[in-house]
Amino acid sequence: MLRFLRIEPWIVTPGSDLMFLVMGGFFVGSGGTEIIPYNGTSFVPCNGDPEIDLDDILVGATGAVVNRAPIICGGYSQTEDAIIDKCYSPLDPSRPIVTLTKARQYAASILLDSETLWITGGGVPLDYYVQEQEKTVVDSTEYVSLPANQAHPGPNLPQAATRHCLVKYSNSQVLLFGGNQIGVLTFVFDFEESSWTLKGPSMSAKKSAMACGVLEDSALKTKVVVATGGVLVTEKGISKTTEFWYPEKMIWEDGPDLPMTLSNAAGVNSPDEQAFFVVGGNYMQGALANTIYSLECSNGDCQWSLLESKLEAARRFATVMLVPAEILTCFT
Repeated sequence: MLRFLRIEPWIVTPGSDLMFLVMGGFFVGSGGTEIIPYNGTSFVPCNGDPEIDLDDILVGATGAVVNRAPIICGGYSQTEDAIIDKCYSPLDPSRPIVTLTKARQYAASILLDSETLWITGGGVPLDYYVQEQEKTVVDSTEYVSLPANQAHPGPNLPQAATRHCLVKYSNSQVLLFGGNQIGVLTFVFDFEESSWTLKGPSMSAKKSAMACGVLEDSALKTKVVVATGGVLVTEKGISKTTEFWYPEKMIWEDGPDLPMTLSNAAGVNSPDEQAFFVVGGNYMQGALANTIYSLECSNGDCQWSLLESKLEAARRFATVMLVPAEILTCFT
């Protein structure tokens, strides 16, 4: 099998082709790892093979590009038929590169710096609408460091959480919200104070499995936190609403609705944070989406658009990263 990723330094030059790296998730039929150009242009990696698979399919995992290499951590392993405590990289998918402090599924993570991934919460069954028992959800967190290839405990969450959102919106502060347990509440972690604080008014509805990230207005250069779609926990449906968190005002306000209801989709930022993407998910219970939507703002006007590129295999609970094409080279 081809091993496709040799990672060069993360440098985004003007005109770079950005590629979605899509790993794992739940899909029907043939699937696997996909590399997809987000601008719709032609790009066929690795001698014409469009799918380069990990040795396992991980559902509900989390990950990022850490120390110039993509890693995927935790999730439900189809091979082991269990929630796992390992991190893998497509650099060498035959063996784990890090062992986590705890097995986790549906955790949320952010990249703290170029070498450190912060993984939080998770560890629950696959039931779609069921309110999970507290004992199945964890409040623990951990730091995964590369190239040290180590994991060590981090600060606990203010309460156990799964299918939640964790968003870094400044160098010193991180936003925690959403999920079955945290619901409409919003917490901020301040690294200088090393503490969580409950902030601002609540979100409009209790939702889990939202797509979330940050978005900068290309003209105004102001930044908001984005939360869109998700499972309506109380109403037991799927949402298409979007909310923006304004850090200066510490409030949530309505944003533009998604073009369709979506939950369990992946939220991905562009490197300059001036586009936010929603990849895959399901638009009704059991119906999977292969779409990629983009949200951009200019002078306060925010609009969704449907990208020409699509997933080869419609899927939910996937782990998705956006990387420049020039850092990907093929080798056998």
